[in-house]
Amino acid sequence: MAAFNLNIKPKYYFGGNNFYLGAIAGVGVYKIDLQDDDGSDWGFNYGIEAGYEITPELNVSAGYRSFMTAIDVEGVKEDLELEFDSFYAGIAYKF
Repeated sequence: MAAFNLNIKPKYYFGGNNFYLGAIAGVGVYKIDLQDDDGSDWGFNYGIEAGYEITPELNVSAGYRSFMTAIDVEGVKEDLELEFDSFYAGIAYKF
């Protein structure tokens, strides 16, 4: 499976400190390789993230993201509906 997403992620900083809460929303193209066929279609993703900016260049974050799509598979009457949920944590460094 492969995906290409275009997302927006606005952040809200709480009370003068470096803690933030962000929302994620976007659209993307999702491709799946099946045994006899390949399929791809547009889908949507959304999520939420919390983080802390240690310095202007370095932050840590954790969040939840979900995406969903329905892919038309040749020879099958109904679309293949996919929905994936994930939790993540990370460290980001801005150059």
